[in-house]
Amino acid sequence: MYLHNPDPKVREVIDLAPLINKGMLTILDPENVIEKLRYIELALSLDDGEAEAVAIAESRHFALATDDKKARKLIQSEGIKIELWSTCSLLQLWQTKCSITDADMKNVLENIFSRARYRPKASHPDFDWWANILSK
Repeated sequence: MYLHNPDPKVREVIDLAPLINKGMLTILDPENVIEKLRYIELALSLDDGEAEAVAIAESRHFALATDDKKARKLIQSEGIKIELWSTCSLLQLWQTKCSITDADMKNVLENIFSRARYRPKASHPDFDWWANILSK
């Protein structure tokens, strides 16, 4: 994983080791035959990372945060019982729970776009929230 920098030739690698070492982030792998078989089945339609995440979330009844349109559509069309989160929904929750000002959130959203190249499309359910924050 990496972040973009102003110089397009240079990308900043994200070091997750400190978060893993502090127990704030855990790397999960399929643990049993059911998860492994479900992962293989989902990988026919999704990228490997998304397929693995969906298989684990479904099996362990975990919530899943993904902005992958194909994965979200498959989860909904197959009726997979997973609590789905998106970047926008997580940011909105953070803003509410931690009383992040709109001015600070605007800075966050601008950095997400410039460093991670992410912004929701106009069809995204939370696009209006995103656009509203950026307009301030």
